[in-house]
Amino acid sequence: MTSKLPNNFYIKKRKELLSKSKADLIVIGANGQIQMSLDQSYDFIQESNFLYLTGINDPGLILVLSKTETFLILPETNDYLETFDGELDLGNIKHKSGITKVFKNDQGLIKLGNMLGSIKVVHTLFDETDKLKTYAITALPFRANLLKLLKELNKKIKFINIEKDLARLRMIKSSEEIDLIKQAAKITKSAIEDIKLTKLTNTKEVALELERLMVENGASSWAFKPVISTGQASTVIHYVDLDQKLNKNNLLLVDVGCRYLDYCSDISRTISVGSPTKRQGLVMAAVKEVQDELIGFLKPGISFRELEIKTEQLIGKKLIELGLIKKATNKSIRKYYPHAVTHHLGIDTHDLADYSSPLEENMVITIEPGIYIEKESIGVRFEDDVLITANGAKVL
Repeated sequence: MTSKLPNNFYIKKRKELLSKSKADLIVIGANGQIQMSLDQSYDFIQESNFLYLTGINDPGLILVLSKTETFLILPETNDYLETFDGELDLGNIKHKSGITKVFKNDQGLIKLGNMLGSIKVVHTLFDETDKLKTYAITALPFRANLLKLLKELNKKIKFINIEKDLARLRMIKSSEEIDLIKQAAKITKSAIEDIKLTKLTNTKEVALELERLMVENGASSWAFKPVISTGQASTVIHYVDLDQKLNKNNLLLVDVGCRYLDYCSDISRTISVGSPTKRQGLVMAAVKEVQDELIGFLKPGISFRELEIKTEQLIGKKLIELGLIKKATNKSIRKYYPHAVTHHLGIDTHDLADYSSPLEENMVITIEPGIYIEKESIGVRFEDDVLITANGAKVL
């Protein structure tokens, strides 16, 4: 499976990356298959930077990009893989990526090794093991494996992390990318609006119905594990266990997104299962008013720090009005609003970005304020996907 963007998109992005990074040699690896159990693998998800530069959704390839040539190195293969999984479609790989030179694994590594003899510095992506410890996530091994491979080809090679250059490219979306994100958002919104809660009894059924509606309208999969929670669980930001019964006295928090032709949406809604209480209605109205004001605040030049400060100011005021705090301080506000109000959106739900850069035209971000009152079992979040334009912002 490959992306639906034309190959001139990928050709252009590779040229832009070479220009912006001023690199003599860039090497980016695809993801490989990850074991699920015995000889079975999890569903394959491509390394998003490799996908962004090639459009290829096959595992195990290596992209080599220099000022003089571009080529792909195929993964190692064997009789078993070729018999049971089939051979890679080289014609499709070349057509989709716009890369005409594709080498078998041994030939490609010899060629790359020869290049490393004259080019002493390689721009690549670094291993994320240390960065992901905070999130209790085990990093995929493929970046570390590629670094090891390059060292084996030339022990004296030096590495430069190309992540920031890729981030600055990926933050600014092309018109084609915007159209795909817009369609993903449309599919997700429609599914949330069309779901009939009166016919469902628990959060697992809600998830299954949302997935059915999204797939029927063209989505390929969830963009991320759905967050569908109610009551006390709705005050836990990333509650992903679909184990709760729907209760007409509680609100239902739905934070979901779909993947449409490799691009993601991310939308949150807080829905009343029955008729909301006065208190629930007040909290919902407060969060929606904050979101509306924040969207109106957006424009090129605004920094992410300014946006977060603005969010704290608005939510702090609402928390005072709701009688939850007496004075708006960072500590008092963060008790009820513990997460960031935004992130970039694209191939990844939390798309690669440099958050030290201010908002620019054609960035796509989320706006997702929330208020979570644990002692009252009320969790409210509203989130939309927003395009930054020359004149402000547009909800996709």
